[in-house]
Amino acid sequence: MALRNSTDIIKGSSIQVWLGDGTNYECVGFATNHTLNVTQNFQTINCKDAGDYELQLPTTTSWTVGCEYLMSNDGFAAILRAKQARKPVTLIFGTATNYSNTQLQNGIIDNDATNNWAYNTTGPEGVFPTGATGTVLTMKGNAYVGDYSINAPAGENATMTVNFQGSGELAPITGTVIPLVN
Repeated sequence: MALRNSTDIIKGSSIQVWLGDGTNYECVGFATNHTLNVTQNFQTINCKDAGDYELQLPTTTSWTVGCEYLMSNDGFAAILRAKQARKPVTLIFGTATNYSNTQLQNGIIDNDATNNWAYNTTGPEGVFPTGATGTVLTMKGNAYVGDYSINAPAGENATMTVNFQGSGELAPITGTVIPLVN
């Protein structure tokens, strides 16, 4: 894996988490941080042939996604609905090629029908990039809201932290057009 040039570096602000029902997806707004953790689990094998050393065999893979947001009514409502339903949501972790950082910096992030969170400039869908062109590899899988917490310090913005527990495969998606809704 060679470093090509500084344009290969991915800005954290371009990576988002979308939640959906398998057909339509929404980006919970005002995100400040996203974390993806993938863990390979192992089974320890002891046998005479290995002497004093343990052997390891890979078994299952588990994954979680952690999200931190500035608190908003719509964002909290989306998380609360997913938690109360006790059903998995389809989660996408990655970046859309038509995601507009300029619009976000200009504050055009209201949740209304005219600008669809303003995360795209070409319409109400995001085009997720292909790995073949060296862009961000976007991942998709089903997950449950594991837990959430709200922090509300005096005189500051309230924040919300949400942890999603993956259920099943977290698979790469490439070159796919997926509807993003508000």
